[in-house]
Amino acid sequence: MNVCRPLNAEALVIAFAEKIYWSDTERERIQQSTLDGSRVENVISRGLGSVDFLAVDSTGRKLYWTDDQRKCIEVSELDGTSRKVLVWSNLDSPRAIALHYNPG
Repeated sequence: MNVCRPLNAEALVIAFAEKIYWSDTERERIQQSTLDGSRVENVISRGLGSVDFLAVDSTGRKLYWTDDQRKCIEVSELDGTSRKVLVWSNLDSPRAIALHYNPG
């Protein structure tokens, strides 16, 4: 599959609804597309450093990522709106996150 030829794909996650999300650290953006590579869209295209990890909350419809260069953990809606920094202090090299689902 050739998805927009990312220059340096660092993080990749396949989510519900047959979507794939990835970070391109060379172009400093997070993108999404359908699994067949059609409909490539920018989710976040500014204000990123080095996104090393992505996580998708399919229930809450949120996208989480770690940014090693900016030393923070951020979240947005799956379409990139409502972006905010969750954690920005006392992080040396944030590399991964795990989502804990609370049933009920």
